[in-house]
Amino acid sequence: MAYCSASNVTNEFKSITFDSNTPVTSSDIAEFIAQIDAYIDGKLYFRYTTPITGANSLLILKSISTYLVASRVSKILELKTGETDKNQLVIDKNKKDATNMLKEIFDGSLVLSDATLRSANCGVYGYTYDNDVEASVNVTDDQW
Repeated sequence: MAYCSASNVTNEFKSITFDSNTPVTSSDIAEFIAQIDAYIDGKLYFRYTTPITGANSLLILKSISTYLVASRVSKILELKTGETDKNQLVIDKNKKDATNMLKEIFDGSLVLSDATLRSANCGVYGYTYDNDVEASVNVTDDQW
């Protein structure tokens, strides 16, 4: 399930219609959305069960995904056309905001209230941690 749609991204570009005549097509945007959403899931995997499906959480992730994809599209348009989009400053700020939001979610200062929490402290766990077994290393014996 995608966190945003192609129309969410194209709405960030007020004066462009994405079709076969533009350097970025709607199918390119769909591919970028899949890539960015996989990135978001990868960033949040150790804190939340992914993909995230809670309605309130999806609203936050929708803006993050939209901003990151729009930034990628904007950079491609700028490179291929040689023109800077009029919305470039806003898109750059939105990308920065989206990156900060992801960091805040990972750090725990922005909570996805209806997402399933995997871990409050983002660690990798195993039998030893889960069962409070004290780790010990004996340097004189092979413990492999």
